[in-house]
Amino acid sequence: MSTSGLLRSLAVVGITGPVICLLGFGCDDEETNEEPSCEGLLSNANDCFSCISVKCCPTLSACLRDTTVGGCADCVAGDKTACGEAWNALYNCGVQACSAECTGAVGDLPTCDAPLMSPSAGACVSIGGATACNPLTLEGCPAGDACELKEGAFQCFPPGPQPLCQPCGDQDGFCQAGLSCFPSFDFAPDGVTVTQRCAKPCCDDGDCGSGTCSVKVTVETGEAGLCLNGNTTP
Repeated sequence: MSTSGLLRSLAVVGITGPVICLLGFGCDDEETNEEPSCEGLLSNANDCFSCISVKCCPTLSACLRDTTVGGCADCVAGDKTACGEAWNALYNCGVQACSAECTGAVGDLPTCDAPLMSPSAGACVSIGGATACNPLTLEGCPAGDACELKEGAFQCFPPGPQPLCQPCGDQDGFCQAGLSCFPSFDFAPDGVTVTQRCAKPCCDDGDCGSGTCSVKVTVETGEAGLCLNGNTTP
């Protein structure tokens, strides 16, 4: 998986920022020389990474700032060949400080029985300001286009070929219109396994079949999430 592909999928679930802040929000401290702020870092990944962002902030910040090719940021983005001493330090901190959350941690997966026509009819997001479209109904986009998150607002993009719950990204192609490419993060001694699959946007649990409406992202004109952890058999 390339870093560019991961960045697009992370943007869909609200994990955005410059490359140096590959997986989080709290990276302004490099410019201000203040202590690192890890609030929100990796919080959309799973409970393990959410705990690490709180209890292992200096180690996490140091890892994500190593954006050299083959550096620790590449390791967290799923390149296990890049997992060296900085990853080992982060992993050891996670195991010690977040044992309950990180032992055998497996990331969230999309719900595969989420109805393609959402019962909420996309009522949680309206079009206006920088928000050009509704991710549930695709209102505002040219016919056939997808509606995904970019720079804090939902905007239109060319769709990909991948249906609900199928792999997505640079190699597999992005998701069909009405779906978003969701990255799931698994925490292990040899590094992070990132699994990207197409998930259904939602307003609430009623849009999600047997799953729940999770990893919600707030934009100027509303809030939407993704259907996760219900019937996850493709």
